[in-house]
Amino acid sequence: MISALFFDAAGTLIDTAEPVAETYHRILGAHGHPIPVETLTARFPRAFAEAGDPDFAGLPNGNQAERAWWRGIVERCADAPVSDPAFDALFTHYAHPDAWKALPDVEHTLAGAAAMGLRLAVVSNFDARLHLVLEGLGLAGHFELILTSGDARARKPDPAIFEIAMERMGLQPHQIRHTGDSHRCDAEGARNAGIAPFLLDRPQRGLIEFLQEVRHELRK
Repeated sequence: MISALFFDAAGTLIDTAEPVAETYHRILGAHGHPIPVETLTARFPRAFAEAGDPDFAGLPNGNQAERAWWRGIVERCADAPVSDPAFDALFTHYAHPDAWKALPDVEHTLAGAAAMGLRLAVVSNFDARLHLVLEGLGLAGHFELILTSGDARARKPDPAIFEIAMERMGLQPHQIRHTGDSHRCDAEGARNAGIAPFLLDRPQRGLIEFLQEVRHELRK
């Protein structure tokens, strides 16, 4: 019997309030790193895809590892080292809730899941900033647990982050459904932990469809 739902964060519950390339262009430019939006638009997906995993073993805590990982992405986008003030301004920008927006199907889904008596958690490749963002957007209160890769020192698709979430909530894999927008991180990651996934593919398969599928399973 399903008793809990796990959610990815970025791309699932929330999205950036403006395109990433525009934010990078504005903030890096203000700190002496002028880069055209078009260049950043082309470079960001590649920089993100090629970043690998944070150095969780080599740094004192997971959030420091995540911060260093993000600096690598920013410098790949800039194709050069960036100053500390430039990176700090960009990193801090994404700690503010107004840099983000809740996706349109989120409130309805979370309210519906709560009405069904389901326990909710966030399991996300993110860092300490996510706690501030979800709190500021009024979403944190829906969740019993918000677990980031910075907290867990492990990133999806590594099953360890799911296993930590399950241990903290006293759950077994068969009791959970996980949803997210990444085939590798969310679909494969959940399966690696023995959890059945629901891969989002908006607009055809969003959170409304996820909740409908869960409701159907509970009625069997």
